[in-house]
Amino acid sequence: MAKSKIFSTILFWGFMMGLQPQVMAMADGPDCWKVIKVMSTDTLLVRSGPSLKYQKVAKLAHDADGIRVTGTAKQVGKSFWVPIMYDEIVGWVNRGHLGEGTNCFDRTEPNYHNVEGGETLFSLSQRYGYTVDDLARWNDLRESYQLQIGQRLRVSPPTTKHFKRDEPNYHIVVMGNTLFSISQRYGYTVDELARWNDLREPYQLQLQIGQRLRVSPPMMRKLTRDCNYRVVKVKNNEMLWIRAKASIKSEKIGAIPYDGKGIQIIGSEVKLKKSRWVPVMYKGVEGWVNRGYLEKDC
Repeated sequence: MAKSKIFSTILFWGFMMGLQPQVMAMADGPDCWKVIKVMSTDTLLVRSGPSLKYQKVAKLAHDADGIRVTGTAKQVGKSFWVPIMYDEIVGWVNRGHLGEGTNCFDRTEPNYHNVEGGETLFSLSQRYGYTVDDLARWNDLRESYQLQIGQRLRVSPPTTKHFKRDEPNYHIVVMGNTLFSISQRYGYTVDELARWNDLREPYQLQLQIGQRLRVSPPMMRKLTRDCNYRVVKVKNNEMLWIRAKASIKSEKIGAIPYDGKGIQIIGSEVKLKKSRWVPVMYKGVEGWVNRGYLEKDC
């Protein structure tokens, strides 16, 4: 077979299969995008990855404006997909449904910087007046801090106005949330949120709509005992509920299995009529349990 014919055959099958997404740099374009070519009765689906085969994580309204492209485009078959951020939604959309937007410049929002050629985390820290460690922490970066052209970096402190400081802080997972987007909202790293909520990689598979996540550090008070505790007097396959307050009527905020161990008592006991309640920590969850269901496990 002639070489030209072999080459043509390879090109044809490579085009037809289109199995591997091809990464390409985004062409020069706006810093702000909006949804286009979507009917007023329809929505633009946001997916967890760059193709139709990935899970739907959110929907954008037909007139959504203020969308940011956060990385490079990937070609899958004949279409191009781009990673985006819109409010708290993070995911991938078909590039063909994005056009130049107008609503990305609200100065009340945290400030971001799109990396250009020759820039380093040190040069950005000097430009914006923060330390390298600050920028690394706000953007969940690890040494050696490799940056990519077009990468979007937070260059001002994350806001924490979304929750109260006088009580343990939690976030209820909504559609489109990822552990990274939640970490950006509350100003902590992905590793910290994972540790406080006893999550293991891949984190996205463990998040569920309606799930309650701790988004502030556990209160590391001095433990009142040298020993940990374990659950007793709870039937097999039942749970010992952790409650927000020392009361059977209080909200359930966590659960300890019938054979749970490694429970820490972190404060003073409270007596309520015939029952006694103690504040505990179990796998990052702080709350109250009935003391009658705990036993020392030294």
